[in-house]
Amino acid sequence: MHNEATTLWVSPTGDDKGTGTFDEPFRTIERALRRVEPGYTIVLKGGSYRGDVTVQVSGAMRAPIRIMAESCAMVEVTESAWFFYDVSDLIVSGIRFSGAPNVAVSVIGQCERNCFRKLRFVDESKSDKIPCAMYFGGSGARHNVVEDCHFEARTDKAADKAPVGIMVAEGDDQDGAVPNKKHIFRGNIFLNYGCSIMVGSRDSQGGHYGHIVEGNTIEGRGCDGIRIRCGDTLVKGNSLAGCVGTGIAVVAGLSTTVEDNRVTDCGTGIRLSGTGHSVRNNLVLRCRSEAVHSVSHDKQCSVNNIVENNTFVDCGEESSAVTGLRMDTTTGCVVRKNVFYGIGQPYIFECKQSSGNLRDREAQFIDDNLVGGGCRPVEGCRTIKLTFANPSRGNYDNTTDYGAQGWAACGVARETAVNVVAPGPTARHEDHDATEDDDALIDSKIDRLLADVDRDELVGRSLFFDEDEDLLGEEE
Repeated sequence: MHNEATTLWVSPTGDDKGTGTFDEPFRTIERALRRVEPGYTIVLKGGSYRGDVTVQVSGAMRAPIRIMAESCAMVEVTESAWFFYDVSDLIVSGIRFSGAPNVAVSVIGQCERNCFRKLRFVDESKSDKIPCAMYFGGSGARHNVVEDCHFEARTDKAADKAPVGIMVAEGDDQDGAVPNKKHIFRGNIFLNYGCSIMVGSRDSQGGHYGHIVEGNTIEGRGCDGIRIRCGDTLVKGNSLAGCVGTGIAVVAGLSTTVEDNRVTDCGTGIRLSGTGHSVRNNLVLRCRSEAVHSVSHDKQCSVNNIVENNTFVDCGEESSAVTGLRMDTTTGCVVRKNVFYGIGQPYIFECKQSSGNLRDREAQFIDDNLVGGGCRPVEGCRTIKLTFANPSRGNYDNTTDYGAQGWAACGVARETAVNVVAPGPTARHEDHDATEDDDALIDSKIDRLLADVDRDELVGRSLFFDEDEDLLGEEE
């Protein structure tokens, strides 16, 4: 099994003159990359690997190339960076990256259908520069997945100097170039990042990019938890806590959906700029400034947005003026079927231009909302006696059909949630649905180590393949 022809072994104590077998492993990853073919697996034995690595080989749709840590081994890439250029159908898993001076993993150019799973990133940089754990750049990238990874940053940096976890650039959509589209960032854990996930890099006012940010857990003191800077992004089922700035900041773009998230103890819960966004079925709890801020600024004013079926509890601690929505000059949105709970006012209109007047309130549609817990009833809201299921345990479900429902309200485990119980690439993820293939991830059987990553299933579950194309191709 260890010496299968399609398995290449690498060890820090190996020799590049070896055969790449279990008993005679290569010393460098580059040597294995020169030998690898579609369907092969490169297994890294335990130890520390130094030196930058450039990957420019691709697998095939039904025969991906795997680069992975040996089962139950600690494989660490130290103070180095990996670069992936124009590659497709790779699965990279189980590796720890620590102390990268700038970007630990860069995925550049026309990279498609690559999967990065169960990686661990530890920021130990003492540089004044703001590093990034994973960066997706260039143009033409599509359908890349980052899931079940663990990101941990130092705690002694100021929030505005803390690193970025994952960043994906829009790419160049000029002169016929294809922008970067339809990436999935799912089930990851982020601790102490300045911005954990940044989607978009230049505040694009148009275009549809189709990225998915789902089921991530974000904790720490960073400026923003999730920052969206381009349109048509789905932000769903994430848990965010302790962000100094904003939990979820939609800075620009069109038609982003923010739903089924739990945002607690942040500065602002959700920030909206741009047009046509939907904020549905979220729980925003104990955010200091306000639950939602509809923003007016020079680039993109927040208009034609929908805020409905959310639960806002005990927000606006810095001021008793507002516990729910703060709507700036020239903004407009529909506000309906929300629950506002706690001392303050459910919404306010705020003029930030000294010479300007408030936008005509007819631009806002505010109707059929509930208030309780001392929240003042105003137009579009009515007071009822609200009872939450078990607030002391984070369960804010209620018996009406208003406000957040399901996981967002009650906080029970969700399918995409992950709880890392031990450091290293072999940590189990307790809430992941266990299967026979999942159990094989901690077995010593290398040929089954990543059997749970089936390429057909990976493509099919992405949920966002809306083009008329044969994504899986014909069987050979």
